[in-house]
Amino acid sequence: MTKVVLVGNPNAGKTTLYNALTGASGATGNWSGVTVEQQRGYLRNQQLAYQIIDLPGVYSLAISEKVAVDAKITYEVIQEQQFDVVINVINANNLERNLYLTLQLLEMRVPVIVVVTMLDKAKKQGFTIDLPTLAQSLGCPVLAMPAQSKKQSFLGAIRNTITKVMANQEIKSKQSHLLEFYVAPIPLAIMAIANAIALALRKPAACCQWLALRLLEGQTITKVLPTLAFDSHILHIVSHWQQQVMAVGGEDIDILLADSRYRLIQSICAKCVARTGGTNYVLKISQYIDRLVLNRFLGLPIFLAVMYGMFFVTIGIGGSLQNLLAKWGESYLITNLSQYFAQYHLSPLVMVIFVQGLGRGLMTTINFIPVLGALFFYMILLEESGYMARAAFVIDRLMRLLGLPGKAFVPMLIGFGCNVPAVLASRTLLQLRDRILTIMMSPFMSCGARLAIYALFTAAFFPKHGDLVVFALYCIGIIVAMLTGLLLRYTCLLGQPEPVLMELPAYQLPNIITAGRYASKRLVVFIVRAGKYIVPITMILGVLQSVSFAGVINDGSTDFPTILAVCGRALLPLFVPLGIGGDNWPAVIGLLSGVSAKEVIVGTLNTLYSQLASNHLAIGTVIAATVPTQVTQRLVYGTMYQYFVGPIGAFSYLLFVLLYFPCISTLVVMWRELNYRWALFSLFWSMLVAYGVAVIFYQLATFKQHMLMSFFWLSIIIVVMLLVVYLMRVVCVRDNQQNI
Repeated sequence: MTKVVLVGNPNAGKTTLYNALTGASGATGNWSGVTVEQQRGYLRNQQLAYQIIDLPGVYSLAISEKVAVDAKITYEVIQEQQFDVVINVINANNLERNLYLTLQLLEMRVPVIVVVTMLDKAKKQGFTIDLPTLAQSLGCPVLAMPAQSKKQSFLGAIRNTITKVMANQEIKSKQSHLLEFYVAPIPLAIMAIANAIALALRKPAACCQWLALRLLEGQTITKVLPTLAFDSHILHIVSHWQQQVMAVGGEDIDILLADSRYRLIQSICAKCVARTGGTNYVLKISQYIDRLVLNRFLGLPIFLAVMYGMFFVTIGIGGSLQNLLAKWGESYLITNLSQYFAQYHLSPLVMVIFVQGLGRGLMTTINFIPVLGALFFYMILLEESGYMARAAFVIDRLMRLLGLPGKAFVPMLIGFGCNVPAVLASRTLLQLRDRILTIMMSPFMSCGARLAIYALFTAAFFPKHGDLVVFALYCIGIIVAMLTGLLLRYTCLLGQPEPVLMELPAYQLPNIITAGRYASKRLVVFIVRAGKYIVPITMILGVLQSVSFAGVINDGSTDFPTILAVCGRALLPLFVPLGIGGDNWPAVIGLLSGVSAKEVIVGTLNTLYSQLASNHLAIGTVIAATVPTQVTQRLVYGTMYQYFVGPIGAFSYLLFVLLYFPCISTLVVMWRELNYRWALFSLFWSMLVAYGVAVIFYQLATFKQHMLMSFFWLSIIIVVMLLVVYLMRVVCVRDNQQNI
């Protein structure tokens, strides 16, 4: 099968083209670093099939000692030539910078197709690009990425172009043309090294010029031709010509080659780029906005306002829609389902499995739609507008004051959606220490699953100020993440963070329809994944809550010792210091179920509290007398209010949910990206921090009620955490930072 790779600078539009060619739904965004691993799809053209590979963005093919993991993926594919055709995606707004990578690809003498994106935005900025002249100058086909309305004609054109290129009808080597622009004596050096390689490999010298150029630059090609790395004759020739070139040019070879390529790029742009004149209003507007959002004093307040806006939309608007959906689900999935099964006089256990298990699980899953849909839509608007990179730049100043890698906040922002891609996004960082710091900090960022839990508790305990409560939780997560980074920075991961170089994309007005489409795709993926966990687990929990260890089915008595109740009550004393007391064992079971995936907690709590409410109808009279009216509107909310120690106990529980145990998927990705030791450390540290923070908050909030006991628990937590920090420091010094 013909392999076609998509290569280009970050944020050039590769994944957008990939989605158009394959019909996939890869993540896109108006910021650098969206794609961090290969994506593979397929394109069919009549009887032919092509495998399309979307690679992470790179600015050049020069490999240094410090290179990000995502860039290494692209370098290895290109260096080992694991493809048949290259589609080079270039951004018309940054033509000169993008063409540098294009020339490096042409130097390889491989089939190249250039696709130019964002031509409409370039026109608005006051210049046009003559694509036929550009194609003639480069010696390869050049196509324009059109608007969505012309998508089909473009797909037909690119299919035909791939077919023609594979048939070698439109390939013209520019290697000889490039030699004219190299500073002397680089052309002589390339030819001499290429002849030596050709003799060793028994290939034409013209086919070895790219290998000669890579060796001259000092780049490793051992994975391509291992024998060349140990050929003393070739290495001697390379060393000789490197000395000659630097002696004549007076600069390092990479600087001389870069200067040669940019002189050629300038000559190409002079022929194919035309200024249309007029004032560049787009640039002026962008500069004016940046003066505000990147201001030293206004940047952080604006960022906090934007974040608060996200919680206001998700909890305010999404939460109100969630209440309507919950009423519909209660009516059709619980009440009607109960009446339907009651007609057949089925056993209580079957009723529990299908009504409290299947029905409650489906209702819980559906309830995610309004809140998470609003969250994903808001985040996509931020990504498409170009503010995501600005937010990272603003927080960069604060993080660097703390000695942390500023660029790490980009993956952390992604963690607001899901912690798994946040861990993967750390591949864009250069230093291993910075990657470890970022990955260890990422699980403390509130993901979408946690937001669903917050929505449940704010509806029950904080109906008037739910957005402020959620905003506080997100801020606490960020603060704990930074404190974790600081701790590691001054114990296990000593060293200076890498200087930050960020590309700020141009602002653009988000397309509401496109944002809605991408948000719905993310939502569907999340709902399907969550449903696979929630429905089976709620069915199992329903059975365990209806059967005793002796196999007796629940008869509705108040103190019925079910399997789940016995297990929950056995673990309950561990959680008393953080406010989970009385007989609130369902809260403990909810935390245990959340180990697999945080979204399961909502289903667990809904199932258990609804069963408690239905089994103990007498509780309803107590609730009505002790709980605000708006809380009693839903039986589950009222039952939760009765079992928790008011809003203080509920917020302590949310703090624990925010900070404890990264989900299984996140731990697996941590293990894969780093090693098992760091995954286990994240597990241990998050549990310790979650327990400590929740206990400290609850004990301080209720200090006057039990001063002696609160003082005891506060002392224990502080001593344990200080001891852990001391042990971390001692172990890291002893190991001399080995095996990090």
